[in-house]
Amino acid sequence: MKMSKYMDIINDVEEHFNVDELVIDDTHIWPIIRYDIVTQLNPFFVSKRIGSTSRFMPLFRKIAVIVLSTLRQFYATIRDYRNNSRFIKSDVLYLTNTIDLVKHEDRYYNRIIDPLYTKLNNQCIKGIIVETNSIGKYRIPRNNKSIFIQRVINSIVLYRNIINGPNKYSVSTESTLVKIESYIKNKYSVPISININKIRVEFNIINDLSRYFFRILKKNEIVTAISTQYYGRSGMALNLACRRLNITSADIQHGVEHDLHWAYGRWNKIPEAGYSLLPEIFICWSNAEKKVIQQWNSKVLSFHYPMAIGNMWLEELINDLSPSSNRIKMTINSVKEKFFGFTHVLYTMQDDDIPEMLLNSIEKTRDNCIWWIRLHPSKQDAFARVNNLLLQRNLNNIILSEANELPLYNILQQMDKHITAWSTVVIEARDIGVKSILIHENGAELYKNEITEGLAVFADTDEKVIEILSEDYWDSSSANVMNHASNDFTKLIVKILSRKNDPLNQVP
Repeated sequence: MKMSKYMDIINDVEEHFNVDELVIDDTHIWPIIRYDIVTQLNPFFVSKRIGSTSRFMPLFRKIAVIVLSTLRQFYATIRDYRNNSRFIKSDVLYLTNTIDLVKHEDRYYNRIIDPLYTKLNNQCIKGIIVETNSIGKYRIPRNNKSIFIQRVINSIVLYRNIINGPNKYSVSTESTLVKIESYIKNKYSVPISININKIRVEFNIINDLSRYFFRILKKNEIVTAISTQYYGRSGMALNLACRRLNITSADIQHGVEHDLHWAYGRWNKIPEAGYSLLPEIFICWSNAEKKVIQQWNSKVLSFHYPMAIGNMWLEELINDLSPSSNRIKMTINSVKEKFFGFTHVLYTMQDDDIPEMLLNSIEKTRDNCIWWIRLHPSKQDAFARVNNLLLQRNLNNIILSEANELPLYNILQQMDKHITAWSTVVIEARDIGVKSILIHENGAELYKNEITEGLAVFADTDEKVIEILSEDYWDSSSANVMNHASNDFTKLIVKILSRKNDPLNQVP
């Protein structure tokens, strides 16, 4: 199903039902339900469906996952003990997932958090970084000190899958969910289940996590909390804790933010005081993403609004002239020199599979293209399987190890073309000046502006891909190098400092 289709379904439901009145324990739960609907309508999200764990995974397996995750956390804590932080009085709490960390030289940098953490720290705004990962995949050594909290999250998830409730919710809330399920099934002929008990389990997990964050924020006098993905359980919980404490919550862009993205676009029915599960500030890379929020937030400006501060990690690497950065560039150049005269193509994978159409394209371009294949950060475990697939096809025009070991932006800078299904790298390639080929209809929808501007093109056959890869297909002079954002970074600093210095805004 196209992204526009499931967003149309969501907005149709918002138009016909009072979703802004759906409440459990005084918390508006439409963001949780919205996510549940999307995960069922979009196959890409099926594995993350709310309630799937409680319905299909045996209890002993859940316990095994938690035990393994806990052991991995202890191992990472001990092995990288120099970078273990602790909760102390600070201004900002940063919540991130370890998949945001990328290898740079001999350390793992958080590409979303570290640049902001450093810049704010230079303004005497102190911070604490906390990290999560549902299966305990920690990347060490870390560049900045942090605290692993996944063990706490796992304990709450297990507890709430066993003990669900009690909750306070009206008869109308339960009946409305039944009506929404029936409405979608009958009108759109799609299988969907919107169960109050399933939603209650998810809410209880978020609510318990919120209480955990509440204690941390209050005890350490935090005035602002920033997450790299607000719409996960931990992110929503952190937003809820901030709302209850009357402190600032923010989401910093980590990927695509589009009006077709359920978490950022087309919130057409919002309570007067906004949703407490959503952040107060949406920190965006550019004005394009800022406008996505501005399309729907006019009635809740005091509760949800965007700021554009630029892609700090991208700008930092592009302008980095340090010896370590030069060594990385030389490594990439040495690989390219082995295939002098070839067109170098970066393929950024969205899941852990390579479509047959693309495999055919790789095979047919043996004599003139070298393919750098990069796995999605959350799919690194698939490296061996992808490598075996390529070996079975006897494809020798592949760069796999370096494509996954070296920093993305350094690689992207030296590529001739970029190809993907719908990865956010399209935006980053655009800002660097590399054009993208989109091989999935979702990508064509998400990046229609880039296609209109001549910065991307859609290809649905291997013949079309090969045609586009020809040297004379594009005029490179139309590249939009470094699409800078507005100067909202200063406003963010002022916002944090005003919270920090105003006694009326201190954590109660």
